[in-house]
Amino acid sequence: MSRLRLASSATTVQAPALLSRFPRTSRRRALVLAILVAALAIRVAGVAATPGYAPRHDDHSYDHLALGVARNGDFPVVGDRPTAYRPPGFPYVLGAVYAIAGSGHDRITVARYVQAVIGTILVGLIGMLAWWSIGAAAGLWAMVIAAVYIPLVAVGAALLSEPMFAALMLGALLCVLGFRRTAGQRPGWTRLRWALLAGALGGALSLTRTNGLVVLIALALGLWTGRPAGVRWRSWRAVAPVLAMLAAAVVAIAPWAIRNEIVMHTFIPVSDEQGGTLAGTYNPVSDHDPVAPASWHLLTQIPDYYARSRAQAARPEPQLQSRLTSLALRYVRHHPLYPLKVAFYNGVRLLDLGGLHRAEFTAISAGVTSPGVADAGVVCFWIVALLALAGLAMRRVRRSLPGFLWLAAALVLASILFVNTETPRFRVPLDPFFILIAAGALAAIAERVGRPRPGRRTGAEVA
Repeated sequence: MSRLRLASSATTVQAPALLSRFPRTSRRRALVLAILVAALAIRVAGVAATPGYAPRHDDHSYDHLALGVARNGDFPVVGDRPTAYRPPGFPYVLGAVYAIAGSGHDRITVARYVQAVIGTILVGLIGMLAWWSIGAAAGLWAMVIAAVYIPLVAVGAALLSEPMFAALMLGALLCVLGFRRTAGQRPGWTRLRWALLAGALGGALSLTRTNGLVVLIALALGLWTGRPAGVRWRSWRAVAPVLAMLAAAVVAIAPWAIRNEIVMHTFIPVSDEQGGTLAGTYNPVSDHDPVAPASWHLLTQIPDYYARSRAQAARPEPQLQSRLTSLALRYVRHHPLYPLKVAFYNGVRLLDLGGLHRAEFTAISAGVTSPGVADAGVVCFWIVALLALAGLAMRRVRRSLPGFLWLAAALVLASILFVNTETPRFRVPLDPFFILIAAGALAAIAERVGRPRPGRRTGAEVA
């Protein structure tokens, strides 16, 4: 009996060391590998099952830009003007795929299989984030959920930037967790490498979607609060990792900003899409839409804005986008409570509470043309969301997640709620957080169910 207790105590002491890195034991490695293989097989099967897929919406724009990158190394002109409307990250990755695999008709299929690989990497990153923040059991649960989570599978079968964005975001957050886990254990330069890598991934994240810039705030907070005990918050040792991260992010973004200065003759760090994005939501048509209140609309569907911006349509792109931004901000000034209305209705749509018909309609923009698949994705999200709600009610799960992770989720959520929401596509960057908390809930429930009841002896104790 005493030996068993001593063994149990030794296991408890050694557990943090065993789980300090992604799995060491052969059994866990085999399980992780099996989950990743299953995740890849599901995604490859999803691509194979939809041979008729053809880019028609934003995916068509990404395909067009990637063709220009593959052939000329830069974005092709739109009409007779250069463009910086789309962030360059995903088109350049897609362009590299086209340059290697060819730019013929089969390029779409090849690119979709590459997306399946990116989606599988995302599954692994979700599991690692849960593993490092909550525990080993939560990490495995998170991987299982992410592997079969229909919205991630569906969006990952299209030529869209969201899976890559989510993977880069989780990679940057994991670097900050790695930095915090080595506090006081390793030399300063070794820890600084985590900060530099977080900044490089944060810069790549921002180049993939412009709202990635807000994640840099969370990365900075995570690095700053992860300083060793006894280090003052204003000291060089506390500030240096934050500065290193920001410097790495600037270095990653700088080449594209320089390109825009040369080609567009305007300082555009990442993209000038904010005009069309904001104007599409902050306008009288969206405000008074009886079917989808406060939803995003095309410029051609907003007569007033379309008429006011026609003069800039033939001018360089930054002038048109600047005009649209001015119109959107003017509408906000005249209707200061309207952003709250936008956030409310976008929140309803984000949770797929606007009805299955709406979800089926918006899923088309993500290449999901089957109503059955769209409906299954909604049900799948609801199940995960309910589990996440249960996780939020568990103090253990809440306290396992550091504040910078909550901040990252909140900032990404705000960048979606106040602009535009189309499920399942625009929810992909938030889905890992839902899965993370849901996995924590499942791990806690499984532990509670498997825990011996008071007064009941286990088989080992009887022996």
